[in-house]
Amino acid sequence: MKSRRVPLKTDWIQTLFKYSRDGFALADENKQIIAMNPAMKEIMGWQPSKIIGKFTCEAFFGCGEKKGCPFSEGGISGDDSGESGRKGHFHETSPLTKKGAPRNLWLSCSPLLDSTGKTSCTMIIVRDITRKKKAEEKLREMSIRDGLTGLFNHSFFIAQLAKEIHRSLRYLHPVSLLMIDIDDFKKYNDTYGHYEGDKLLRKIARILMFNIRNIDFAARYGGEEFAVILPETNRDKACSVAEKLRLDVLRKVAGGLTISLGVATCPEDSRDGRSLIKKADQFLYHAKKTGKNRVMTLLP
Repeated sequence: MKSRRVPLKTDWIQTLFKYSRDGFALADENKQIIAMNPAMKEIMGWQPSKIIGKFTCEAFFGCGEKKGCPFSEGGISGDDSGESGRKGHFHETSPLTKKGAPRNLWLSCSPLLDSTGKTSCTMIIVRDITRKKKAEEKLREMSIRDGLTGLFNHSFFIAQLAKEIHRSLRYLHPVSLLMIDIDDFKKYNDTYGHYEGDKLLRKIARILMFNIRNIDFAARYGGEEFAVILPETNRDKACSVAEKLRLDVLRKVAGGLTISLGVATCPEDSRDGRSLIKKADQFLYHAKKTGKNRVMTLLP
């Protein structure tokens, strides 16, 4: 079926279409893109001649038939803008540009009616929100990361531990927790100064990240204390990870500086986050009390 081209008759519409910083596209009743403005090339990298009449809107924008899309079953429903009777559907999508880079787009899709009241084509307004999304993601990362070490912060750790314990109890697999403390850190700080102390904290954080899996969560619990959540890990395997961390710190940190670790496991030691932290802290305290530089998981 031949695509129907919708002429832009008035000067001001043509000016808007040509000079708008937002992308404009028109799609006919077959979803075929029949018009695009110059901004679309800036956003997606494609010459309009390569797209018009050759791509459907859902293929080009990668959105499929979103609920409320003019082309979906039942068309637009419930998105009227007040008493004006204007209808529109808004959604976000992430297609690839001509160079293969992902773009975050905000789309506003509105049906254009002919003289009989039927949808003759759909107007799609396209706004590039990639920078906004990256800024939001950066803010989110800042809200859940420790500013000094880059590890997850205390608040995120507490929330994530609760989630992992819930998963552990629901799917009947263990989750283990390591509580880690740098031995004699106050003495190190007093001897070398806070700048060197901060460098040490960052180095310990890097060692933690180097030795854990992608599914694990390392956090700075507070001060010189760290925590690692090990999903789907029983006590024996968690102790192996803890011992590996202890030895790696001993090998990589100058001056014989050491760490002590307490290991607790759900559900054996506790079935809630607060109690599991308390249990791991008890084991950690006992490790420090009995000589430091060791892993403790059960009290004698």
